[in-house]
Amino acid sequence: MNRIAATLVLALATLTAACAAVAPGSGGAPATVAPGAAEAPARLAASPRHGEWVMVRTESGDSLRAWVVYPERRDRAPVIVVVHEIFGLTNWIRGVTDQLAADGYVAIAPDLLSGTGVPTGADGDPVRDSATAAIRTLNPAAVQTRLDATARYAMALPAALPKYGIVGFCWGGSASFAHAVHAPGLGASVVYYGSSPPAASLATVRAPVLGLYGRTTRG
Repeated sequence: MNRIAATLVLALATLTAACAAVAPGSGGAPATVAPGAAEAPARLAASPRHGEWVMVRTESGDSLRAWVVYPERRDRAPVIVVVHEIFGLTNWIRGVTDQLAADGYVAIAPDLLSGTGVPTGADGDPVRDSATAAIRTLNPAAVQTRLDATARYAMALPAALPKYGIVGFCWGGSASFAHAVHAPGLGASVVYYGSSPPAASLATVRAPVLGLYGRTTRG
């Protein structure tokens, strides 16, 4: 396993608790773990790291927005692309992105529902029913084209190294696993839930892939 793959896996190990709810009265998750959904807005507001919305243009000429967060380090950093769930680019996904930047990466989360017209709720998250319906209409090949464009954009930033890994959650887990099949230059892929690509396509995978599936997960 190469250096970016090993460090990516270690950094993402801190996120394994992110999908679990924090017990009432526990004082919340420690700072080294990505926030839960309820905590994400406050953690984002208090983050010392610079995060911003950017527009990413694809080779086909369309564009999508993305949330990028920069690490607090003087040297250049590898990139991690964060792929959202079926619910779209939520505050929780932005919180995960911020935590990966805290771990030393240039982290970027593309809004793969860009251009679909999904409305945003009062909490700043996409309206769930609309997001779920829209995401089922996305063309898988177009999703991969957008992930390619997002990685290229981030690796071209002055703060970034020309190396990247990818992590996805649930629907995004499927997309991140598919990206390992699709992208020969990928450094590593981490898959939280989601489905695997067809077995016949796995021979093309060159990057390490870590799949995390909770056997006894509820809800």
